Amino acid sequence: MKCGACAARIQRSILAIDDEANIGVHARDKTVQVSGDLSDTDYMLAIQAAGYTPELLALAETEQANAEEPQSKCCGSTSAKTSCCG
Repeated sequence: MKCGACAARIQRSILAIDDEANIGVHARDKTVQVSGDLSDTDYMLAIQAAGYTPELLALAETEQANAEEPQSKCCGSTSAKTSCCG
């Protein structure tokens, strides 16, 4: 998967077999996270049908890859006037 069009193709293929699946497709790190009622094998077959070669990763590896993305952080202030967290 190299771009947003690839990500959209994978998402459509998964939704074709499970229209209620929760899907997170990340083209930049080439990962797909799916939760739904079907098996991992079913989702992998849908990804293959879209023209890609899926590889099952451990959840911890995927979470670590997503954690490496820059995210905004709270400034730590507890004052309602200065806190970036509300």
